[in-house]
Amino acid sequence: SGRLAMRLRGEQVDLRAMLADTIGYDGLRGRGRIDAELRSQGRTVGAVRAGLSGRLSLALRPAALRGVDLAQTLRGWRTASASGSDTVASDAQRQTEFSQLDGSFEIRDGVGRNADLDGRSDFLRVGGEGSIDLVQSRVDYLLRAPRTGAKWHEELYNAVGFPRVFFLRYHGYSAYFPLWALARY
Repeated sequence: SGRLAMRLRGEQVDLRAMLADTIGYDGLRGRGRIDAELRSQGRTVGAVRAGLSGRLSLALRPAALRGVDLAQTLRGWRTASASGSDTVASDAQRQTEFSQLDGSFEIRDGVGRNADLDGRSDFLRVGGEGSIDLVQSRVDYLLRAPRTGAKWHEELYNAVGFPRVFFLRYHGYSAYFPLWALARY
C-alpha cells in the first residue's frame, strides 16, 4: 500500500547526514536531539513528500545554515553602502554558525510549519516562524532579532579605533544593526 511511519528519538544525531541521505538536502548542519513522529504514503518520492504529516522537534548544539553568512554579509553591506551600492552577492559556500538552534514543526501534506525557531550565536540571536514546503522546495520565514527595550545591551566596543591603543563604541549601532541584518533577505 506504500504506507510509511517513523518514530525517531535520538541524541547526538548528525542532522546534515540524515537530511542528505533522506531528502537530498545539505543546507542545515548540526548535531543534537531530534524527536520525530512522521507518516506518509505513496509509491513515488514525490507522493511520499506530498503526503508527509506528523511532528518534528530539534535542538542542535552547534548548528550551521549554509548559503548565507550573516556576519560577512553585514560587513560587506557596510562597505557596499559606503560606496553607494545596496547589494551584496550571496554564495552557497557561506554559512551562518549558531551555538544553538532549536525549533519544532507540525507537518501536514508535505508542509512543515514552525512558530518557535530560536537560533543563538556570539554574533546574533534570531527567532522566527514560517514554513518549509517539501513538495515545492520553498522556504517562507519571518525572522526576528529579539531584544528587550529599544536596543540590546552592548558590553564590548563595536568598532575599531587603533588596535591595542583605543577602540570606539557607536551607541546607536544596537538600534539599527538588527534591521540591517534582516533587511538584506
